[in-house]
Amino acid sequence: MGHGLMARGTVKRKHNGTDITNWGIAKPTEAGKLTAVDPYTSVLATCAQTENPGFTATVGTITGTYPTGADGVANGALEITPNAGSGLFSFAKTFTADSDYSTIAGYTEDPQDLFDIVIWIARPDQVKSITVDVGVSSSATDKFLDRYTHTFSVESLGLKPKRAIRSAIQEALAEAGTPETPVTIEPEVHGGPVGPVVEFPAPATNPGWGHFTVERGNFARIGATTGRGWNTVTALRIHGTVTPGPPAPSALTISRSSAQRSNSRLTGNTSSVTAG
Repeated sequence: MGHGLMARGTVKRKHNGTDITNWGIAKPTEAGKLTAVDPYTSVLATCAQTENPGFTATVGTITGTYPTGADGVANGALEITPNAGSGLFSFAKTFTADSDYSTIAGYTEDPQDLFDIVIWIARPDQVKSITVDVGVSSSATDKFLDRYTHTFSVESLGLKPKRAIRSAIQEALAEAGTPETPVTIEPEVHGGPVGPVVEFPAPATNPGWGHFTVERGNFARIGATTGRGWNTVTALRIHGTVTPGPPAPSALTISRSSAQRSNSRLTGNTSSVTAG
């Protein structure tokens, strides 16, 4: 049924043939604002000493003393030293049962979900690549027969130690005749709007920690076993290559690996419909 609309000045009414009620919604007194909030997170590995099951190294060595994690928690990170001769490292953990990472806080998987590793690299210029394998196979002997994999080609990014970047900037300032002043550098390298992101080092409040981040959709799928996917994760492996010694390659420290769903909310003053 249609309505008859009536308005005079600031008074607005509508008539449905039986009742007269207020017409429309009052104008908001404050504009809406989109605000980012903490992402929903599913942790694949804490890398802490207490993690069970924990990681074992197949190439390189996991140190017996677990460093403090990026969150400041004692023994909250895993440190691995690559093989001095080959420059290779590899460590993995096997879950006790299929683990579901297809949903994050009840939200179905999305290609733009983020996989993030919090990592400390003393010499990023020594690192050539870091590969993440998420095993989803039910095989009793090899959980990575079916897997999702992504390689961060760190060498191609041209990352340098923080002190080297600072030194280069100071030299450029001196050549330009600009007085030398303290410089704080937090370089970021982006692989594109939907590509991997490497951020190193982390903010000065927690120096040295950085992030290796990639969207779920950028993982390549190896194997095509029916019924196996992000909802049947059975193992996690991180491996890579650094420049071999001598001198001995620097250790890498991993604090956490997680899957995240970004989130936002609309805030502001809204008005309700008023019935007359």
